[in-house]
Amino acid sequence: MTATQDHRVRKRRVSYILGYDPIHSRRYRELYRTESGKQAQISSYTIGQSPQTASGPFGWHMDA
Repeated sequence: MTATQDHRVRKRRVSYILGYDPIHSRRYRELYRTESGKQAQISSYTIGQSPQTASGPFGWHMDA
């Protein structure tokens, strides 16, 4: 290879597998909880998170 050759990526293929998400839902809940709290403080409002009240294996509820 010579010094003049360009090594940048010119084309990329991305595959998306429907329904597959390597990050657990708990991570999204915690991310939303922390980031929404920061945004609430900046915007001068309150926000709260609690477990779901309906039946089902997962869920949470936000009060703003």
